Amino acid sequence: MRPSATFVMLRLWGEKRRAQALVHVLTQMVDHRNPAFMLALLRMKRMPVPITEFLDSPEYLGNGTFEVWPRLREEIIAMNPDVLLGEPHYHEILHGGATGTGKSFLATGNCAYQLYVATCFDEPQRLFNLSPVTPLVMMMQSVSTTVTKRVIYKPFRDLFTGMDYSRRWLRWDKNKDSTFVLEGNIEVAPALANIQAMVGQAIFAAILDEVNFMSVVENSKQVPGAAGLGGYYDQAATVYTNIARRRKSRFTSRGMTFGQINVISSVRYEGDFMERRIAQAQGRGADEEPETGVYVYRRKQYEVQPSDRYKGPTFRVIVGNDRWPTRILRDHEKAGRHYPAEAQVENVPVEYRADFQRDPEGSLRDVIGIATAAITAFIGRRDKIVEANQRWRTAGHKPWSLKPDVDLAVDGMPQIEEDLGLTPAQRRAPRWIHVDLSTVKDRCGIAIVRLDGFMNLVRPATWKRHHTTVGRVSMSGWCNQLHELPHHICGENSWVGH
Repeated sequence: MRPSATFVMLRLWGEKRRAQALVHVLTQMVDHRNPAFMLALLRMKRMPVPITEFLDSPEYLGNGTFEVWPRLREEIIAMNPDVLLGEPHYHEILHGGATGTGKSFLATGNCAYQLYVATCFDEPQRLFNLSPVTPLVMMMQSVSTTVTKRVIYKPFRDLFTGMDYSRRWLRWDKNKDSTFVLEGNIEVAPALANIQAMVGQAIFAAILDEVNFMSVVENSKQVPGAAGLGGYYDQAATVYTNIARRRKSRFTSRGMTFGQINVISSVRYEGDFMERRIAQAQGRGADEEPETGVYVYRRKQYEVQPSDRYKGPTFRVIVGNDRWPTRILRDHEKAGRHYPAEAQVENVPVEYRADFQRDPEGSLRDVIGIATAAITAFIGRRDKIVEANQRWRTAGHKPWSLKPDVDLAVDGMPQIEEDLGLTPAQRRAPRWIHVDLSTVKDRCGIAIVRLDGFMNLVRPATWKRHHTTVGRVSMSGWCNQLHELPHHICGENSWVGH
């Protein structure tokens, strides 16, 4: 039987790649005095194929069980460079953005390839100066053990054991379902997302799923806090930090390396864990440099899914913030006239129009992958608060405190602004004061208002009473975020009274 053209191409490419790999190994030894790649080459049982062949060949994932969208194929190839030829390795992949963009699918493919590479070595532990009896662990974690096993672990195990390569070359205990232990002391283990599950483990790869939906606890007993109270416990940050440190301490190498941490979650709210981690990796903070070896994947639904799902026409959506709400723009609306010129506007396929009409903020998160201020906003039109504040300042009013954010341990009690430009009548007018203590007693918010008079408000004609009289309230100012409160409760009480 004559070999197919694809088989011949792969065979020729395989010979060329072997020669390129050998050139890279020799270059490292001669030019850089680095024998690590040669030692890795000597420990190979089989030469790992590149990710493209791993996706296409029937011996691996090209058997019809792992159908990849064209855009996702580009991403998974970029996430798994050919380290055998000296291409830099990605040790961490951050999968963020909208829902339905193939984040878990990509993470599964990534880990399948990294696990395959590990099985190509005899005693792969020795590549990292570890004992051969040390288990190399690929850990899978989500919000619960049940979700981990059902959504991540079992589909991954079925995918990997379904490859012809696995059935031909590898041995494992087919009667054991709780973990997947391969020859060479390599283990894939689903675990609860906590520190205890990681103690003593040599974790070379991991899938951390739905990190934005893990627990965030104020006044937690798991973290020490001020004045004997509990601290702020972020489950996702704790689990990620421990896994990342363990991988870095054990699997840093000058030579051939494998393994990845795949962190997955759709956008949830501004400042969630994924948003903070991506900003850190991209070096967006003060005095921060972009991290090497970290790949950020963040896409919109209509950027990833096949184009034949959409008719073609689009509509415009203005992305909301504290100054304006998220909404659909009409065709005649123009930037700088009907909405701010600096506003971000997205062109969205018409198939999503009904979603944005029903729930603009939720659709902004799920379809476009842009975080909103809250999951369910307590105040829907936050822009109205900003607008009122700007009008208040334009009218010449000043806050009553010199500093709006006061740390009592550093600044003492808030300093009063004496020159507020008030008339004698305004000074004598009664005030209403609201003091709001936080639930963990580490902060205090204060608002002060006075009644300046009354005004008539015209209500819609559908109401029984068309006119009503309401008070015209003037905000005298505010002082929020008083820090280090537990040590100053008595002083705070006397200060408010004064």
